[in-house]
Amino acid sequence: MLRIHRAAGHSSFANLQNLLRARKAPQWAIDLAGQLTCPDCKEARQPPSPPVASLQEQAGLFDVIGSDIFEWEHENHTKYKFQLIRDRAYGGIEGPSAWEPTTSDVIRGFSHWLMHNPAPRWILTDGATYFTSQQMMDFAGRSGIGLLTTPAESHQMLGAEEGSIRVLKSTVKRLVREEPTIAIEDAFMLAAHGHNQSVRPSGFSPFQWTRGSASPSENLPLGLDPKKAFDGVLRLKEKAKPELPLKWKVQNRDCQNSTIPFPDLE
Repeated sequence: MLRIHRAAGHSSFANLQNLLRARKAPQWAIDLAGQLTCPDCKEARQPPSPPVASLQEQAGLFDVIGSDIFEWEHENHTKYKFQLIRDRAYGGIEGPSAWEPTTSDVIRGFSHWLMHNPAPRWILTDGATYFTSQQMMDFAGRSGIGLLTTPAESHQMLGAEEGSIRVLKSTVKRLVREEPTIAIEDAFMLAAHGHNQSVRPSGFSPFQWTRGSASPSENLPLGLDPKKAFDGVLRLKEKAKPELPLKWKVQNRDCQNSTIPFPDLE
């Protein structure tokens, strides 16, 4: 009876009883089928475990970056593989590029991230060989960065990165449908740019978190304290601004719609 139950796709034992009645089985067999229990079905009915949580403080800006490799299959059955790099604090991602990944390529991706972002304290990756090789560990050690590898049974630790991958794929799918001639690499670059400019649940976009604004002409929201906003990045940006000469201020006011070369402040 258990073999029939498994072969039927673990259907209910009530269906098995109906089958036995249709085959005119004796009553004791029908009663026995109603008393059987399947250990696999019993385990599947158990409530899921609570989501992984931590009482520690969340990662700060540029503290932890997560990285994952994902695959995209085009309509012409061409497969692409991309590397995603995402900061855990502000959600910004690095535009991916297509290739068959090796450790050297993964290191090149992290090096490109380090060109225009501060070095993180930790890199969080999955257990793929190109992330766990000795070459990768040597790179992280030379860069003064800790390397964290998620266990195979706890892949939900990269849930934030996998969620970003789903968003990118959904965006690229729409872009390719509207512009069939666009290169897949360019489509993912545009999707990453759009992601970084989108306002997050915190009320700001990743570009605003790291640069204080999403565009040079964007004004500071009213009531926002630059000393506390974006972990102090906005305060540093305000301090770094040079004081413009009075002549430039007047000229800029009178010629707002004209292209004026920036004056030599030296």
